[in-house]
Amino acid sequence: MAVDEDLLKLSDPVSVYPGRGPEPWKPEIVEAIYGLLYRDNRGVDRLVADLQEMERREGPAVYVELLYLLCHMRFEAGEAREHWEEVIRHREELGGKLGYPVDLSVALVSYFVHVSGKLQNPKVIELKLFEETRASAYKDELTGLHNFRFFQEFLSWEVKRCERSGGEFAIALGDLDNFKDYNDRFGHEVGNEALQAVGKALKSAGRDQDIAIRYGGEEFVLLMPETSKEDAGRVADRVCQAIADLEVSASHPNRGVTMSIGVASYPGDALESEALIRCADRAMYTAKAKGKNQAQIYGANRRALRRVHVEVKGEIRVLDAQSLPFSTLDISERGLRFRAKELLEMNSMVEFVLRLPGHRQGVKAYGRIVRAYAAEDGSEDGSYEMALEIMDIDTREFLALTRYLNKQASKPSGESEPV
Repeated sequence: MAVDEDLLKLSDPVSVYPGRGPEPWKPEIVEAIYGLLYRDNRGVDRLVADLQEMERREGPAVYVELLYLLCHMRFEAGEAREHWEEVIRHREELGGKLGYPVDLSVALVSYFVHVSGKLQNPKVIELKLFEETRASAYKDELTGLHNFRFFQEFLSWEVKRCERSGGEFAIALGDLDNFKDYNDRFGHEVGNEALQAVGKALKSAGRDQDIAIRYGGEEFVLLMPETSKEDAGRVADRVCQAIADLEVSASHPNRGVTMSIGVASYPGDALESEALIRCADRAMYTAKAKGKNQAQIYGANRRALRRVHVEVKGEIRVLDAQSLPFSTLDISERGLRFRAKELLEMNSMVEFVLRLPGHRQGVKAYGRIVRAYAAEDGSEDGSYEMALEIMDIDTREFLALTRYLNKQASKPSGESEPV
C-alpha cells in the first residue's frame, strides 16, 4: 500500500485530493469527517458512534476518507473499515495496560507501526505546518487556484476513475488573448491584477463541481467531472462572457481582457491525459483563428466521424420479432454496416446488441435500417449487407462504444475512413 513518504499526520483536506486511487469520492463526506475530527472536539466514543451513523448514510467509503485524513494512506472500503475497528480495539488495549486513556493519534501510530506493519519509519509533523506545506504544493500563489502540478495528478486520477466507472468528463483549456501586449501596455502589476480577476471569474462562472486551475502563465483550465462535451461547451461560453465583462480593478476598468477556450472530452476525443490536452489545445487555437474571445468544441467542425473497419458479432431484431445474428463490416458512433442471412426492410426500426470484447452484457441500442442489398461476394458470413443509423442509445452504452472505437482506431493496423 502506497504511503506518502511514511508520513503520519492529521491534516485538513484540500477541496479535492490528487493522487487518489480509482474509487469515487464525495467532498462533502471529507468535510463532514474533518468536522468530527477537528472542529467538534468530540471524544473517541462519540466519534465512533457518529462515524457509524455516517456509514449508514454513505456506506463504508466513510472509513476510506477517515484513514486518508488521519494517516494519509488509502485502502479499499472494506479494508479501511477493518483497520479502523482494529485501531479502536488497539487503543482500548493500550489504555488498559497503561491505566489511562490513550490519545487516538498515539493509537494510530502504534497500530500501523507495531500491529499492521503498514508504516516502518513514521514521521510526526505539527498539523498547522503540514497544512500550509501541503496546500502550497498544489496552489498557485497569485490566483489562489490549483496549479499545474495538481492538474497533472488529478487529471490522471480522473482518467483512471472513468475507465473503471464508464464515466465521462471534459476539460476547457483557455488562453488570454494578446496578453503579452496587455502587459507591455499597462505593466506587469496591472497584468497580475488581471490574472487574479480571471481566476475569480473562472471559479464563479463554473459550477460547484468544476475545478479551476492555472495551467501556467496566462493559460487556465476548467476541469468538469461527469460532464458531456456539449454541456462543457455551454460552461465555456459562460466563462468567455464572464471574462470579457471583467473590471480588473477600480483604477483600471475593463481593458479588453478576453479568453479563447478549447473544449475536449473523455472518452469521446481521447483516452489518455496528454492526448486530451492536445485536443483541447487544438480547439483553443481554432477559437483564436476564428477571431478570439470565444469557445470552440474539439471536432465540432469535422464533417464526419471516423468509421472503424472491425468485425464484431451481435444480434439484431425488428421490434417484437425474433433476433437475427449478424457480423459488422464497420462501426462508427452514428451507425454500422453489417452482414446477416436475412434481409431487413428499409426504414424498419430495430433493436441490436454488439458483443464488444470486455463488455459482458454487450452494447444495446436502437436504430433504423437505411441501406439493404444482396452481398456481391457470396460470403459465408451472410447473404445480405445492411446499414443502420443509431437512433437511441443509453449514455453509458454510448461511452462504451466510443471507448472501443477509439482503441481500435489507435491500432497501427487499423484503417479509418470518413462516414
